[in-house]
Amino acid sequence: TDTPLQFHSIYTAKADGSGASKILDGVAWPALSPNGKSIAFYQLGVYGKNPGLYVADSFGGNPTAVFISAGVCCFHWSHDGNWIVFANSTKPSQPGGPIMMVKADGVYKTIVDLKVSGNGPAFSPDGALVAFSGCNPGTNSCGILSVKTDGTGATRVITQDNGGNAAWSPNGSKIVYQADDGAGHLNVFVVNSDGTGKKQLTKGKGNDGQPVWSLDGGSIFWRSDQSGSGWAIFVMNSDGTNPRKIISD
Repeated sequence: TDTPLQFHSIYTAKADGSGASKILDGVAWPALSPNGKSIAFYQLGVYGKNPGLYVADSFGGNPTAVFISAGVCCFHWSHDGNWIVFANSTKPSQPGGPIMMVKADGVYKTIVDLKVSGNGPAFSPDGALVAFSGCNPGTNSCGILSVKTDGTGATRVITQDNGGNAAWSPNGSKIVYQADDGAGHLNVFVVNSDGTGKKQLTKGKGNDGQPVWSLDGGSIFWRSDQSGSGWAIFVMNSDGTNPRKIISD
């Protein structure tokens, strides 16, 4: 609600946008656990706390430091709630870096380095893969890639359009993400998980991005600057129809 870090806050609301309630101050990058009981977030380093990945209950209580680093961001829970994946930048002003997983067992001591670099990582529904934005090693081709969570196999190229903030559909068949539409505008796209069938879902003239699926797969939520008029959260059907604003401000 203001420039100083202590005024960066996390709110929760119902899926229709009603019942908004602030739960944490001095924080960013919220990610609810699949069972809705916990929230992972980035502590910005105010109120005497070290910056890094923290986990609290879904109302913001009992925060626990998980991974202290000023460069972590973009958290995502595995669908069984056992792991949190994140990127850890060595340069906090430049998002993206080594992608890691931490075991969400309340102890948070088991860290797995997936040995790839990028940003915006997200688990596939079966937990076997992590999609992320990055560049194919040895090439200038950048976009959405995936890597196996068991550390085997090479990264797989899904798109080559400099896309980012990927999120898998609940059945694993599709990935929604943001990319430039070719006219200088950031918009939301969806692609089959094998890289085929790319489709543009939004037609904004500004910035439309950070998309996520509803748990039933029927809707996609995203963040829009409404072509420069002010940020808001929107929802649409998963095929791009019936877009509507649910949270202003």
